[in-house]
Amino acid sequence: MSTEQLEQQVVKAAGLIDEAARQALAFAAQTGPQEYDAVIGEVDAITDLLEEAQQILLETEAEGLPDQESPIEAVPDDDDVASEPAAAENELTEDETLPFDFTMSMQELEHQSRQIEARVYRQAADLIGNAITEPGQATDKQDELLNTAAVALEAGLGSKPDPETLLSLLELRVLQLEIKKARFIADLLVKIDEDGPHGEKGREWLSRFDTDKKLKDRGRCFIATAACGANDAPDVLALRQFRDVTLESFRAGRVLTSVYYRLSPPLAQTIDKHPTLARIVRSLLVRPLARMVRQASTRA
Repeated sequence: MSTEQLEQQVVKAAGLIDEAARQALAFAAQTGPQEYDAVIGEVDAITDLLEEAQQILLETEAEGLPDQESPIEAVPDDDDVASEPAAAENELTEDETLPFDFTMSMQELEHQSRQIEARVYRQAADLIGNAITEPGQATDKQDELLNTAAVALEAGLGSKPDPETLLSLLELRVLQLEIKKARFIADLLVKIDEDGPHGEKGREWLSRFDTDKKLKDRGRCFIATAACGANDAPDVLALRQFRDVTLESFRAGRVLTSVYYRLSPPLAQTIDKHPTLARIVRSLLVRPLARMVRQASTRA
């Protein structure tokens, strides 16, 4: 693919993102509460545009654009954004190497698309119920939307890790009572902007985490908790540690966790109401998984 063709692809992605931004602006002007299905229908229309743009950018990057180092390490991630380099005949020749600023514009578009995605899901969470203003106030469905917004911000940090996005992510995690994750982000803000305003915000949050008794991490192993009957059961703790240490350290793991949060609450409620089903799930699913992660941790 030539430089001109690559540029056309990026222009196409930019157009999709602009249209998504326009629709997101109208969506942000709405007030709730509204029907869940209607809200999600509008969200899907916007995020479909963003996903198409993100796919174009990913495919364009895979054509052989030069990698650029991120200025800070924001969220641990073992996955590369780009796929393997394309075949030699599809790669740019030396004469067609794209300029640095063109690559940076792609990173900016990716970051912008993730910011829009996060805002849309955050707005959706407010629209399907009472506006969420306090930690732990969200219903299960609202919490799912908040988590999807947080995952979008984490993806955006991969293309443009900046303190403002980190602060937005921290605030989302606080609303979810994901305090361990929020504390990690606050520490990071202090590290990367020690003498600046974002570092000061990070220190303020760390102080609140130490003094505000309401800000306690709740953990969210829904199915395991329902099957074991306790949030602090040994198997639940083992699975939660696997989630926090392993799954949350790379993009595919975070996506898997997000999908789990979407699907598991109804299943957990069913398990909680049927003791026999809880025993079956505990014996055939939770305990074997917990055993596997313990063994993997020991080998590591």
